[in-house]
This record gives sequence, C-alpha cells and structure tokens, in this order.
Amino acid sequence: MEKKLASQSPYSNFDQLLINGQWRHGKGAKMLRDLNPYDGSTLAEIPHANRDDMDEAYRGADYGDAA
Repeated sequence: MEKKLASQSPYSNFDQLLINGQWRHGKGAKMLRDLNPYDGSTLAEIPHANRDDMDEAYRGADYGDAA
C-alpha cells in the first residue's frame, strides 16, 4: 500500500523584518533573492534593512534588567 504525502502550504511573510516590535519591509536599496536550488526560480525577495532600520530596531530592543 502506497502512503500519500500531505502537501505543505508555501511559506509566507519572509519578505518582512521585525523592527521595533513591528513586522515590515526593510528600507534598504538592496534585495536578497532566495532561489530554488532545483530550477533557479525566485522563491522570495527580501528587502535589506538600512541604517535607519537598524537604529530603530536597536532603540526598540528590550534588554530587560541588563543594567
């Protein structure tokens, strides 16, 4: 008896970054392309963060009681 494999849903929301508690696109000029290793097609395009994104993420980080 052949066992049928369940199909999986495609991943989503890889094009966003968690910055200061909010999921959003990076504002950088460059784009990271994630490619399918079998056929070279683009699976996802992820905008890079820029310096302002990084500064905002750093300011919004919760460091707890690390004083």
